[in-house]
Amino acid sequence: MNTKLITIVLTLVVGIILAGSVLMPVLNDAKKTIGDEVTYTNYLMTSNQNHYDYVDSVELTATASETDGISYDFVINGNPITLISDYMLAVASDGVVIQIGNAGQFACSTNLETYASEPNLNPTTYPTVTLTMNNGEWSLNAGDTVLKSGVYTWVVTYKENGRYVAHNSSVVGAYCHETPSDFIVYGGGYSSGDLDTFYSYGQGKLTVAVSDYEGTLNWNTTLVDGTTDVYQVTTCNITISDGENDETYTPYRCLYLYEVTGHEAGGASYSLLGAIPVIVIVALIVAAIGMVAIRRND
Repeated sequence: MNTKLITIVLTLVVGIILAGSVLMPVLNDAKKTIGDEVTYTNYLMTSNQNHYDYVDSVELTATASETDGISYDFVINGNPITLISDYMLAVASDGVVIQIGNAGQFACSTNLETYASEPNLNPTTYPTVTLTMNNGEWSLNAGDTVLKSGVYTWVVTYKENGRYVAHNSSVVGAYCHETPSDFIVYGGGYSSGDLDTFYSYGQGKLTVAVSDYEGTLNWNTTLVDGTTDVYQVTTCNITISDGENDETYTPYRCLYLYEVTGHEAGGASYSLLGAIPVIVIVALIVAAIGMVAIRRND
């Protein structure tokens, strides 16, 4: 009789351990997305109300302004671009980055092995400039003259109802998902240190033009209280290294998600999942007690 009781107790203990080891990981994963849905909104610049997103192709045309002849008027994918009071990101990719100045300047950075600061294009020299990006190839032309060309794997530009908005400052405190792959796009030329290079970040990949350099996105987040899968940025900068020297800096311009949707750490379904381990353990204990009672009757 005692041997049978010990067997039942051991079976109960093993059952509880197995239930916990199998159930808990599954339940913890399920709890991340079973709570009530919640959306956090990031800061939208007053001066730049444009939305951006990944697109398949870009057709940009810059023509000398008929008003002053020393600035450009821009049309991107058929949409005239309204200038703002600061430079704004117009096209970002891992091949070429275009920024538009507050007075219609055309600022261009390209993925070149040897980086050099590239001057703004001048309307008096190039009255009409076009940027065409399609099928992984881009070409910057002045009339029939090809100024620069190259390849790309992703591109972002203005898009109605796009998921991203522009931000001209540190993104510390911004709402995000746990990883940056769908969150942030940097792009431009790094020339504030000794390791000058073109760089860009999109689709979860950091591109550094100089082949001897390595780039690292330093990214840390903290979970927002009361949620299971919404985070805030605590660290976001880039380190460039040539193997001997490291330089870390915070890019000034970026795009981040306007809205971040996640789940609350609460709600009826969330609470029910939390009660399942207790219910399973109680069921095992009740079953064990029943088995003991049956053994005694025997």
